[in-house]
Amino acid sequence: MALGCGGVVAPPVSQHAPQAAPHDGRGLVQSVSSPTRRRKAPAADPRSLNADATFQTLVQAARAIEAGARSSAGRGCLLRRAAPGAAGLRLDAELAAAVNPIPDPPSDLGTRLRRHHGGVGVLTRWGLIGESDTGLLLSALTLTTPRSLRAVPVGLFLTPEGIHLRTSSQAGSGDGGPMGAHALAARLLELVAQQRVTLFVTANAGVPAASLAELLRHLPRAIQDVALAVTLPHGTRLPRAPPAAPSPRLSCPEGLPELDANLDAGELDVASVRRFVVPLEASARACLSRARGQAAAGGRAVVALRVGADGRVSHACMLAQQSQDPALAACLTDAARRLTFPRPAPAGSVDIHLPLKLVPGSFQRQQPLCET
Repeated sequence: MALGCGGVVAPPVSQHAPQAAPHDGRGLVQSVSSPTRRRKAPAADPRSLNADATFQTLVQAARAIEAGARSSAGRGCLLRRAAPGAAGLRLDAELAAAVNPIPDPPSDLGTRLRRHHGGVGVLTRWGLIGESDTGLLLSALTLTTPRSLRAVPVGLFLTPEGIHLRTSSQAGSGDGGPMGAHALAARLLELVAQQRVTLFVTANAGVPAASLAELLRHLPRAIQDVALAVTLPHGTRLPRAPPAAPSPRLSCPEGLPELDANLDAGELDVASVRRFVVPLEASARACLSRARGQAAAGGRAVVALRVGADGRVSHACMLAQQSQDPALAACLTDAARRLTFPRPAPAGSVDIHLPLKLVPGSFQRQQPLCET
């Protein structure tokens, strides 16, 4: 539509304009303007912690991040701050909460520690480390490596009174009460010299996040695996996992069954075998990446397979498996059955034992505290 007067044609008005154009009484459209749109305020970054943040605030931030499916950060740090003593922190950790929704941290952690002098158990995304029937259970908030399943869990509990240290065994917990940063560093170095440890750091709900950052800053560099955790509510009990038992169909600790009397034994040269089992390496890595619990830590395994006269695998089973995990055994034997080989010459069946060293993929070590 166009309005005109005295031979002057006004600019066209959009059909979608939500308001009428101003009129000067002579039929002229003086101006046409788009409606003012209110700009959306940028969404708050849940990983940013202000200067007065507490451990409760940090846990709430982790819960919001997990709920929004934004657990991956890829920064290689648990916490980050601009400089020593600077106000405000950022939760840069790769989150991997073992319990969802993440529970609130206790406000009476010091009291619980004084009443409980036993060991600690930690539930991680890979499985349970330590004992499930201990009275002091932690749930990991951040990612650990699968190898942490074979390490000794050490819990650090930051309370207003100081730092408490507990290990998985009551005899080795060595907690005589709260200690300072220097005494803690000496105790941790003793533990690292004796065994591989994974450190799980938690705190009382009201402890300032800045105090947690200071604790992380004083951890010895010799500690390779550090994670944040939250103490589970008092009385939490975890069901015991059934013992791993490989299926008799998949397991053959005594070796492959004897060859039928009507079948001949063939031969394959070693070079051919090595060349044609290469696909199993990639399949084994994929199987391990899907493993859960203790199996995720990898280990050694031996797959036994029988190659028929046509070069196809007629039988596959686990001659040995360190983890004894049935799901991992099924994945490995299925992959072995898909292998194909040249036809044996002379024709017949060939039995092969394939040793595998299952190593978890590389996981970026998360520095306790980064200061940039």
